Amino acid sequence: MKVCSKCNSYQPWDNFYKNSRYSDGYQGVCRGCQNKRMRELETSGARTEIIKRYRQSKKGKAVICKLAANYRSQNPKKIKAHSAAQKLTRQPCEICGDLKVHAHHDDYSKPLEVRFLCIKHHSQHHNGG
Repeated sequence: MKVCSKCNSYQPWDNFYKNSRYSDGYQGVCRGCQNKRMRELETSGARTEIIKRYRQSKKGKAVICKLAANYRSQNPKKIKAHSAAQKLTRQPCEICGDLKVHAHHDDYSKPLEVRFLCIKHHSQHHNGG
């Protein structure tokens, strides 16, 4: 059992998020209080501002850079295909004719074979609808 530093109630360990920065390995605030705080931040718009400031900070930039490097090393075919597709002349969406399109690869091993789909139809394609 652990006491929540926000609501002062004793709760089982699994009611706390894991966090290695704390001596016991768990956050000091229970999941319920943490979730309530995040909902409040979301509705006030403060969460978006916090994320924006973090991404602009030295630590945030380092984390983003590390994640991007990791993605590039794990997805070399995708990176090569995306780079090749940027050199192509964009065509209208093959379904609705919209001019704001994404280049979609059905096969990343064929970087110049793309389908141009608007945001709506590209999303539908990936979500199975």
